[in-house]
Formats: sequence, C-alpha cells, structure tokens
Amino acid sequence: MKKITARDIARSAGVSPSTVSRVLNNSANVDAQTRQLILDAARRSGFPVCRRGEDLTVGVIGQFPNEHLGGYFGLILGAVCAAISRRGGHVELVSPEDVSILNERAVWGAVNLSSNDGVTDFWCSEYGLPLVNINLHARPAYGVGAVLMKDDDPVREAVHFLWKKGHRKIAYFSCESMRNEVEKPSRRWHGYVEAMHAHGVENPEAYTIFATYDDMEPGFRTLLDSGFTAAVFPYEIANLYLEPCLRKFGVRIPEDLSIVQWEYPLVSQILTPPRSTICHNHGKVAEEAVSLLYDMIRRKAPPREIFVPSTFLNRESISAPPEVRAGRRARVGV
Repeated sequence: MKKITARDIARSAGVSPSTVSRVLNNSANVDAQTRQLILDAARRSGFPVCRRGEDLTVGVIGQFPNEHLGGYFGLILGAVCAAISRRGGHVELVSPEDVSILNERAVWGAVNLSSNDGVTDFWCSEYGLPLVNINLHARPAYGVGAVLMKDDDPVREAVHFLWKKGHRKIAYFSCESMRNEVEKPSRRWHGYVEAMHAHGVENPEAYTIFATYDDMEPGFRTLLDSGFTAAVFPYEIANLYLEPCLRKFGVRIPEDLSIVQWEYPLVSQILTPPRSTICHNHGKVAEEAVSLLYDMIRRKAPPREIFVPSTFLNRESISAPPEVRAGRRARVGV
C-alpha cells in the first residue's frame, strides 16, 4: 500500500498540510466544515494504517451509572483506558447518547463497553470505522469485532462444587431480567442451568430469583424463606450490596448460607469471610479488545469474536449445608 501522508490528505481536501495536522491532533482551531472535510478525506485514504507509531485517538463508549461505577464498569473502563495508554494512544470517552460526537473528532475506531445493542446498530449504519464490542456479539460483515467473557464453565464448576458439599437448593440471584440473563454472551446463567440439570434438577429456572440493587432485601428474604442453602450472585458490586441484607437478617456466611459471587479485586478477599468467586480477567479482556481494534484499524486482521475464560476461585464462603454438618456431628457423637 502506498504510504499516505498529511500532504496527500491536504491535496485531497484542498487545504494546507498544517491544517490537516491540526485536525488529526484534534485541535479546536479549525472550523467544523473544514474539519469534517479533512476527516472524510483521511478516512477514505486509510491514513491511520500508515501512521508511524500507535498514537491514535480511539473512542471508548460506555454507559456508566454513578452508583455502579466502582463495579464491573469501573474495572473494565480502567483496564481499557490503560491498554490504550500503553500503546501511546488517546481516549475519547463518550456515552451511547453522544456517539455522534466521535464523527467530529480524529477518531479511527472505538471500543464499546455499553450493554446497549443499539450502539452497535447506530455505529453500523452511520460509520465505516472499526468497532470492538466488549460482552456484545460481533458483526463481522459490518466491521464490528467482539471480546466476550466466558463464564459458563466456572459457574458449572462452582455449582458442582456446591453440590459435592451437599447443597441441593442452590439459587441464582440476578439483578437483571430473565431475557438479559438468557441473552448474555458470557452464558453465566446457562452454565448454572446446565449444572443443575446435570444433577437432576428438572426446573432450575424456578431456582432463579430476580431483584434489583435498590430492591435486594425482598429478593433476599425470598431466598431465605424458600430454604435455599447456597446462592450464586453474578455481580462484582453484589459483594457490597449484599452486606446490609446479611446483617439485617443475621445470616452467617457460610454457616447459614454458602455463596459464590463475582470477584471484586481488593474487596472480595478482605470480606469476612473471604468470598468464593468467579474471576473475570478484566486486563486480558481489555488487552484483547484494544489489540483487535488496532489490528482492524491497520487492516492486519478482520473483525472476529475472541473469548476470554473466567475462573472459579474457592475461598471461605462455601461449606456443607447446616443439615449435612448436623448429620456429621450426630455420627461422631458430638
């Protein structure tokens, strides 16, 4: 491929090379019409493929609710921005509602952290730039790749471990809708259902409890009243939101209830007791997403789906259920 320079872009757009340079460095000192003319010419030329180094500006799209920013969203946002920074790149952070702003910037692609599939629809219809989704499926025909966390295997492992300990009533406590759980690319709920089916539970869907972060207490009350002895809580932030319920109802972990949560770094391991968790490798997910995006921008690789497996980490929040422990004490005469 012929090397494209700023001078080539300038000739194509009918402006000076210095004006092209200002636009490609996102300087504000260029009027909107000229900026758009230069950006259109640069994108048509494939200019970023031939730039030296990797100091590209890329978009990061995400819907970050304030109350949950410290959980999954905060962890993955930090990891993605760090992966871009390590390459000398620059980040344009926008919400899904403001994606159109990226058209006015010298952005050569984007990483989408939003769980809203409408972002992908909009991008496919409005842009010809590479996009990499995180935890939303790829659309290779439209230049959209994806990196997906794979939770089904470690969830199956966790349920099998609970079953081996003697648990027969194992709940899945979701703060999302059934539809969202079924459609998640991570297949976390499917792993739970498949493991329960493997142990002869005919209707594990009935063992799923739905609540919200703002309404966890009634859902937790249902879990206790239904006689569950173990539960899977599929959220990093659930490590914190669950604590008030445990205190209010006097539930001891794992004496009264065994739990598996999602790993919240620097939190899960210092709770009392340290939590058994499903661990996402946020750093690996971010690195794969940014690497794929840069390869797509430079036309070194086509868009595709990449899976990053999670792992089950057993700490101290799982034990045998109360009736099993009582039976063991009776057998030894305690």
